[in-house]
Amino acid sequence: MEKIRNFLSSELKLTLSDAKTLITNARTERALFLGTKIGRSYHQGYNKSMGFKKRTSQEVRLEAPIERVLKKLTGAKFLDKRSPVPKFLWLHNTKDQIITLYNSILRDYSNYYSFASNKGILVSRLSYILKASCAKLLAAKFKLKSQKAVFTKFGNNLKGSDKVSFVAADHKINH
Repeated sequence: MEKIRNFLSSELKLTLSDAKTLITNARTERALFLGTKIGRSYHQGYNKSMGFKKRTSQEVRLEAPIERVLKKLTGAKFLDKRSPVPKFLWLHNTKDQIITLYNSILRDYSNYYSFASNKGILVSRLSYILKASCAKLLAAKFKLKSQKAVFTKFGNNLKGSDKVSFVAADHKINH
C-alpha cells in the first residue's frame, strides 16, 4: 500500500483516501469500485464421478450492487420497506413528463451498469419498482383507485393516447 501511495503521490500527484482505500483478496472478497462489485468469476461444472464441483477461473466479474441501488431508491423515495411508492414530488407534472422522469432513472441505471454480468436482474427489479411507483403516482393524479385501474386505462406501457410510454426493460449486457 505504501509503494502505491508513494507512486501516486510522486508520479501522478494524487492522494489516496485512507477511509476509502482497501486492499482486497480477490479469491475471497469482492471490492466495490465506482459503484461496481469487482471479483473473480466462479463456475460450477459437472463431473460424472465427482458430481458438481465449483471451480475458480481467472476471469474478472463485474456486478451491479443491487442492494446498494435499492437503498438509493429508498433514499430517493421510490421505495418504502421494499415496496414501490409514488414520487409525489412529481405530481404537478403532466403524465408525459412523469413517465419521462421515471424513464430517465431506469435508463440511467441501465446505461451505467450496461457491462454488469447481473444487468438483467438489476433492470428487471428496477423496471418493476419504477413502473409500479409511476402507476401509483398516476393513480393519485387521475384519482383512479388502483394500479390496475391505471394499467386498464393507459395500457401496460402506460402510454394511452399520449406521446410517451414507459420504456421496455433492456436486459442485454453490452460488452
